[in-house]
Order: sequence, then structure tokens, then C-alpha cells
Amino acid sequence: MAEKHVIERFALAAAPKWFQGLEWILILAAFQYFAHVSTSRLALIVPGLSFLLLYLYFSAVFFRFGLMSAALFPSKTWRIVSLLASGFLSVLFLMAAQLIASFAAAHTK
Repeated sequence: MAEKHVIERFALAAAPKWFQGLEWILILAAFQYFAHVSTSRLALIVPGLSFLLLYLYFSAVFFRFGLMSAALFPSKTWRIVSLLASGFLSVLFLMAAQLIASFAAAHTK
């Protein structure tokens, strides 16, 4: 019975975050599409700025997870490792988001 409550709590917490992330990717796809079809410089700047902000967001989220673990190892080395790991994960998530957004923008008529 306790497992059911764990699954329910996870679903209630994860589903909104999942769909919020998908919403962000669709917005990035729209920005990329407009940048592709438009000659405006602003249309080129908005996707770049958006991806930069998304990278910073991912970095902050992953670094926060690392800092929680750093309570066990409160050293400067652990903070550096956490920072590097969060940066690496952020790049991977950003590349995945960009790939999905590019795919969606390319297949829009």
C-alpha cells in the first residue's frame, strides 16, 4: 500500500515538471522556426538567448543536487567536481532540447 502512495506522489510531482519541460522545448522550436523563416535579427537573437538561459537553468538545477550531496564531503574539490558535473549534464540536456526543438521546427509547415 505504501508503494502506491510513493508512485502517486511521484506522478503528481513529475507530470507537471515533465510537461513544463515539453512546453519550453516547443517554445524553443517556435523561436527556431521564426528565426529560420524570418530575416529579422531579433528572430536570430531570441533563440540564442533562450538556449543560454536554459543552459543556466540546467546548471543551477544540477549544481543544487551536487551541493546537497556535498554535505557529506564539504571540500573545495567536491564543489569543483559538482560544478563540472552540473556543467556537463547541462550541456547534454541543452543539446537534447536543441535537437528536439530543431526537429520540431524543421518539420513545421
